[in-house]
Amino acid sequence: MSQADTEAVLREAVEQNGVVIGRGVELIALSQDAFSRDPSPVRMILRHSDDHLKEVKAPWIISAEGGA
Repeated sequence: MSQADTEAVLREAVEQNGVVIGRGVELIALSQDAFSRDPSPVRMILRHSDDHLKEVKAPWIISAEGGA
């Protein structure tokens, strides 16, 4: 299966489950409070392609920027 086909299958599966795939977004800061009781202890600062900054909190983060 080609990478393009694999990406299409994964994209469809995650989008059907309400997951938003960020493209044109750069992670510029990441922190986690391992002792927090907050259900979303991961804090991220994201920079969008228009230079807009956004703080996001989440229960976890997945990095899938690809390889060589």
